[in-house]
Amino acid sequence: MVNNQAFRAMARSLCKVRRSVNDSCGTDVLSVAAITGGNPYKTTMMAWKYTLPAFLVPFMFTLHPDGVGLLLKGSWENIIWTTFTAAVGLAALAAGLTGWLMTKTTWLERGLLIGAGLVLVYPGLIQDLIGFGLFGLAIALQIPRRQSSLPKPHAPS
Repeated sequence: MVNNQAFRAMARSLCKVRRSVNDSCGTDVLSVAAITGGNPYKTTMMAWKYTLPAFLVPFMFTLHPDGVGLLLKGSWENIIWTTFTAAVGLAALAAGLTGWLMTKTTWLERGLLIGAGLVLVYPGLIQDLIGFGLFGLAIALQIPRRQSSLPKPHAPS
């Protein structure tokens, strides 16, 4: 059962995010596309991609009673752990949606990152372990490509 304070905070947060992206039926995004000469559809999708994590934050503190740690309610351990997992989840989701972590991501890495971000949204030990595992696997897949793409240091002459 979700408490009223968490539900009200979720409603306020969703309204603020929605207004910041598409106030008046998306005219902000469409105006930017018109001014810059960009494709309105691509600009709208880019705005959606960058704001999706912000839409998920309110669900983090309403899906599970431990999620109210994001509202600084409960024990300090819960507040710190919930905030940490939320930050890692949002970072994983943002990396998966943008296609970039330490280097450009493959489709497999994007799927792992998006999955990790969505799993970490729900507070719980099992979900946290799965989410951190997926995120760690995506990082492990990126490390060899990152090291091979770094410039080699030149020896001083």
